[in-house]
Amino acid sequence: MDILTDVFSDLQDYVDAVKSSDLSEPPTEGEVIQLEQDLNANGLYLFAWMVGAWASLQAQGCEDTSPNHPLLLLRGFYDKKARLPSFRIQQYISAEIDKFVGADLLRVSPEPAVVARTLSNQNSGATAWLRAIPSKSSLRLSPTEFRLGVRIFAGLMIPGLPSDTRCVCGGELVISHALSCKNLRARIARHNALVEDTSQWLSRRKVHVRKEVTGVVPGTAHRVDLVVRADGVVHWCDAVVTDPGNPSVVLGAAGKQGFAVDKAEQYKISKWKKLAPVGVQVVPLAMESTGLIGPEMSKFLERMVKKSRGSKGPRLGSLLMQLSVTCVRYGGEMVREACRF
Repeated sequence: MDILTDVFSDLQDYVDAVKSSDLSEPPTEGEVIQLEQDLNANGLYLFAWMVGAWASLQAQGCEDTSPNHPLLLLRGFYDKKARLPSFRIQQYISAEIDKFVGADLLRVSPEPAVVARTLSNQNSGATAWLRAIPSKSSLRLSPTEFRLGVRIFAGLMIPGLPSDTRCVCGGELVISHALSCKNLRARIARHNALVEDTSQWLSRRKVHVRKEVTGVVPGTAHRVDLVVRADGVVHWCDAVVTDPGNPSVVLGAAGKQGFAVDKAEQYKISKWKKLAPVGVQVVPLAMESTGLIGPEMSKFLERMVKKSRGSKGPRLGSLLMQLSVTCVRYGGEMVREACRF
């Protein structure tokens, strides 16, 4: 106990000394190395580790989420933000690293499809499956699913395929085609799984919902994925997943994040507005294959949260995580089916 007391006393003495130091100027690389060596030499290993961690964050472009001097961490750099219930330091720092790495990829990539996927991947929904701990079995990916998901995230096809391999439909076998090919059974399975995930979430929040409803347009075979009724308002929800690397949208998606999902929303709204009765709200449940959720779907889900505020059902974040994992899991199945694996 005496040893621990001495250690904590040394740490506190150093913290007190730091409080009175002038740390207004960022240190040079040499000064950081010297500081880390001095701390180790004085047995302040925890603080030496902190300085090394700070240097690593700075190297990854964390200029906003880390202080301009490592010792400012001992002055409570994160204290004000930590008072917010929603603050998570890992997510806070990871967001800036994602932005830094994404910007670097955009600078060096000449291919529009790669740029489009990189922009889409920078959305928080697209990386949810990578950032959060899978607390439920439905959120857990098998090792094979995870490895394939990472390759798709990076825009890479399954390794070792012969150069002349083509999709089962005869089309060119590239990621953007495999994630949007209309001849794949896994594409239908992905659509159905996303609809089911959303339907279950709404039901658990006590929102009235019916799935795969036919007969909504008399005399036609039109089917609505979800018919939702909340506060007397009926919503027709139609799900769609698009890929930012698809040739029909890739040039626009390479210049603007969410371009592909915006186009998908516009198409669905245009289709259903002509068929929906007066008073029915058309809601495209549009996503990009990366997991990016369209603005109309996002606004709809937020409205459902407000209308079911008294419910003890699952939070919106749990649904967004599930949708992200579902996109990754079935996206991998589509790639495997396209490659005949």
